[in-house]
Amino acid sequence: MNMSSQAKFDERDQSGRKGAASSLSAATSGGRAPRVMYLVFNSLIFDLLGFTMILPLLPSLLDYYRKQDGSPLYAWMESVAGTWRRTFLVSTTEDEVSDIVLIGGLLGSIFSLLQFATSPIVGALSDVYGRKPLLLLSNLGSLACYVLWSASSNFEMFVASRIIGGVSRGSVSICTTIVADVCSPQVRAKGMALVGAAFSVGFLIGPVIGAMMARSSDFWVTPALLAIGSTSLNMLIIVVLFSESLPASSRSGSIRHSMATALDYINPHSLFTFKPVQKLNARDKAHLTMTGFVYFTYLLIYSGLEYTISFLTHSRFDYSRMDQGKMYFTIGLVMVIIQGGFVRRIPPRLELKAAYYAIGLLIPCFSIIAIAQSTLVLYVGILLYALSTAFVVPCLTSHVSRIGSRDQKGTIIGILRSIGALSRALGPLVFSTIYWSRGASFCYLLGSQLFIIPLFCIRSKLLSSIKED
Repeated sequence: MNMSSQAKFDERDQSGRKGAASSLSAATSGGRAPRVMYLVFNSLIFDLLGFTMILPLLPSLLDYYRKQDGSPLYAWMESVAGTWRRTFLVSTTEDEVSDIVLIGGLLGSIFSLLQFATSPIVGALSDVYGRKPLLLLSNLGSLACYVLWSASSNFEMFVASRIIGGVSRGSVSICTTIVADVCSPQVRAKGMALVGAAFSVGFLIGPVIGAMMARSSDFWVTPALLAIGSTSLNMLIIVVLFSESLPASSRSGSIRHSMATALDYINPHSLFTFKPVQKLNARDKAHLTMTGFVYFTYLLIYSGLEYTISFLTHSRFDYSRMDQGKMYFTIGLVMVIIQGGFVRRIPPRLELKAAYYAIGLLIPCFSIIAIAQSTLVLYVGILLYALSTAFVVPCLTSHVSRIGSRDQKGTIIGILRSIGALSRALGPLVFSTIYWSRGASFCYLLGSQLFIIPLFCIRSKLLSSIKED
């Protein structure tokens, strides 16, 4: 979450904030925690506004560079795609400009790969130097990304802005860590739910604002300037209002040790074996590693299909930027309603089963999108997509958070997030390549059937082990 997940919007911003704020007192524990959580909530919204405004614009941006830009980089990437097409006898279908999809998938994977590699390092540095300086530094990197984007009349500058943006996405990880710093173990899960609420609000508002502001011939400039404004305001909030959540007495005394720990979050073998997690019995460790595999396979398939949706609607339905924004708004609205009204009420014993059925919804969802030739049919698939998305990640995250001792829950959730980041680094490139080589219908039909893999693992390995307990 595209692509996670994946991702909208104005009057509902206020209602979303009120809903999240009403649960804040229950999610935090005494002292400065409520104030810090309000600041984290608003900081994440400003951060995500800048991040999500580009989502409905990406197909149009790449189409613009394809037609208007004579830069060597884009020409070289097109020539490579052409060579691959001739070598592997790939032909474009009548409803796709498939080179754009391939190039877009490559950019999406580069962005997520950089985020996967740098977020644990930023987190390790924050253990040594404190959360506030690293949060400010990450936002400074995002500001540089948006400044470069606003001036990206050629493809090289746009790629450079995406690279800087990927390197700077550690801010979300730091905000999550701040929640862990200020919330007591008993209410930390509810504090994390507040972070999820900020994501929902940000993804609800950002894409529509980006689409509405993209009116001029240089349509990316105004959204980029708005992203600059929201990030600048966020930095001001951090400088003036944020208090350091990690006192000097609690910081790591060794940067070498912190960086060594961070490398475990980048090493795939360490991730999939949950190496940093100690003192677990063999049964719990096996359950945890299987859950990690389920999470990886689900997000690999999901993120690849999610990322290409805007390209499908752009090519098959000739969606404008505003049409794309409305689609993301619909997805975000459904997610906010479902997460606020249903997901948080799921009892712990039913979380895994809820994730199972939600993943199952993606089989008809993407099958419908694969064959859709009208907007009505497309939106049937989109609604199923939004419904499923609202459940899976929160339920799986909450499920693994109940494994292990209290002092290891942060490590377990951190590993799961890194597994998710790795899957999002691979998914867009894998499925945009399938889309490019075999067409949208084949890509989505294949992807829908591949969800059988995580479903089988949940049913045969995870649910069965719970029943035995």
